[in-house]
Amino acid sequence: MSNFNIQGFGGIRFAYGDYTATFSYSFGQVSYEPEFDRITNANRKIYSRFAGFRPTVECRLISAEDDMYIQVQNLINIINSSLAANAGITIYPEYSSTNNNNLTLTGMLYNSDFKLEDIVKREGIQGLSLEFIADELIDSIPLFANSGIYLWVDESDNQFVDESGNTFIFE
Repeated sequence: MSNFNIQGFGGIRFAYGDYTATFSYSFGQVSYEPEFDRITNANRKIYSRFAGFRPTVECRLISAEDDMYIQVQNLINIINSSLAANAGITIYPEYSSTNNNNLTLTGMLYNSDFKLEDIVKREGIQGLSLEFIADELIDSIPLFANSGIYLWVDESDNQFVDESGNTFIFE
């Protein structure tokens, strides 16, 4: 069964206990995979019952900032603490400190390899790919929209929207 990609994002924040790690220049996606309970009766007929969606977050953290190592240290503390407590992490995909409508995913379990050689000090940008999977199913895919689209020009090149939401029409 394939995943349904619902939300792409830029910027991500991880939280667990007293630790937080914010990566402003990351990208990735949130997907929701449907899961079913399947039962085969004595006549070999298959009955399928929808059990829920399992959220998955796949992200690529980019070292575009000088102090990213501090955020990586915080992320390592978050992962270690959550694994030791057998508890999930809270993830805010498409995190923006100026947006109060951030999507929040709770109970996310670490589900990938952590390769520090990907982020060693080198010239140029490096990245780190991580995956997290929810510990529980959800009943429905959340309805979520960004807090506005800005800095875009329409197809006819006569309309521009700036980051304050002001629309300029050129005719």
